[in-house]
Amino acid sequence: MTAKIKLNAASGGGSFSLQAPSSSSNNRVFTLPDIADATMATVNGITEVDMYHLTTSFNGNANPIASNWTRSTVRGANLKGSGVSQSSGIFTFPATGYWHVQYNCVGKSTSGGSRYMQPQLLVTLDNSTYNTLSEGLGLIDQSNSYMTVSLSANVKCTDVSQVKVACRVDHENTNTQVVGDSSVNYTYILFFRINVRLSSRILL
Repeated sequence: MTAKIKLNAASGGGSFSLQAPSSSSNNRVFTLPDIADATMATVNGITEVDMYHLTTSFNGNANPIASNWTRSTVRGANLKGSGVSQSSGIFTFPATGYWHVQYNCVGKSTSGGSRYMQPQLLVTLDNSTYNTLSEGLGLIDQSNSYMTVSLSANVKCTDVSQVKVACRVDHENTNTQVVGDSSVNYTYILFFRINVRLSSRILL
């Protein structure tokens, strides 16, 4: 007979069960924190996925990259969840929580000589002042050559009207180009939301 501990709900028809393993060789250990009132968190995985890519190349600096973003549907790519919104290069989260953001920037030198590209992932906590969250640097040294710089960061969004992100890029001069294309994800920004939900309470 399999041993169980069943906790009935104080109201309603729900219940919560703990079931023992089938044999001692399958023992499992669940350690509770040594505090008077403990809380368990349930991780439900990735609940939002969204991606935007740049459709048109441009030369020079941009703070932020404000135009020619489109939600990516390249080769079957699609969003999961309600989706991140975008306006003039400002990306707004659809829900509070923990977000992982990736910014990939592809650059091209359109003339000879060394050229650098410096992409930055920006964040604001007050819908006004933007600060650098992640920064990278790429260098190419001949005409018609390419470079890729990838950045990522974790963002805790506590207020969707205040916490937002944007993509910036600085170049050595206007002969360096950020590469965009309507059918390929060259320069893009990718979003994942990791859902952590408080679900159960144990009183010791």
